[in-house]
Amino acid sequence: MLHAIERLGMRAIEVPTHPVDGIDIESLAQIIARRKIAACMVMPNFQNPLGFQMPDERKRQLMTLLTKHEIPVIENDVYHELYYGDARPSTLKNFDTNGLVLHCASFSKSLTTSYRIGWAMPGRFRAQVEKLKFLNTLTTPSVPQVAIADYLRQDGYDRHLRRVRKLYRQQARIMSAMVERFFPAGTRTSAPQGRYVLGRTAGRSRFDAALSRRAGMRHHGRAGLHVLDVQCLQPFHPPQLQLSMDDRERGRAGDGESIRRERT
Repeated sequence: MLHAIERLGMRAIEVPTHPVDGIDIESLAQIIARRKIAACMVMPNFQNPLGFQMPDERKRQLMTLLTKHEIPVIENDVYHELYYGDARPSTLKNFDTNGLVLHCASFSKSLTTSYRIGWAMPGRFRAQVEKLKFLNTLTTPSVPQVAIADYLRQDGYDRHLRRVRKLYRQQARIMSAMVERFFPAGTRTSAPQGRYVLGRTAGRSRFDAALSRRAGMRHHGRAGLHVLDVQCLQPFHPPQLQLSMDDRERGRAGDGESIRRERT
């Protein structure tokens, strides 16, 4: 997304974000008052890398602000199906009364990375989105779409989601316990309510020491341990690791380091 913004000759403005409540709406309002904002991009559910789920009231407040100023919002909701609780979380689209939300989701996180199939509910911008889709990619392979559609009709997707939600919830508890046991004192971990990534933060010296002690971590269940230094993605933030509970993330993180331990 940052590359796309740059190609358009636009500038991305970072908004302070709370690790529990999400984007700081007051700070966003101040930015809107000072600058001309073309669009707002938000990941309200299981945000990457913090993992938070914005409370419904905060989502409503955000949409009230953006609706007042007629600012479109791109909602990245690729982890929406991977919630740990009993109910699917709400989306910004639920609070959209003017068609300003371009809701985007995908099967690549919840089903398989092999099928790069996603979808969008672009609200009032449908015509523009369809035109851009045609100009940039022309078409999406039909065979994967047909295969996924058949899988959905047979309720295979729902069974799959029930299984992986339970798996990721268990893995999150195990991984949190392992970080607390084997990583240096002072290491903080996120408390995600969904998806398959756990974030942890420490000072740089502790950050390096934690990696050197990775042999203490053990392989639990099916998922290995994948480590990505988020500092390479967010250079102005405190050093942070992302620990993935899903083997599908392996090989996808560029400069990340994969660690796999055999069962003992």
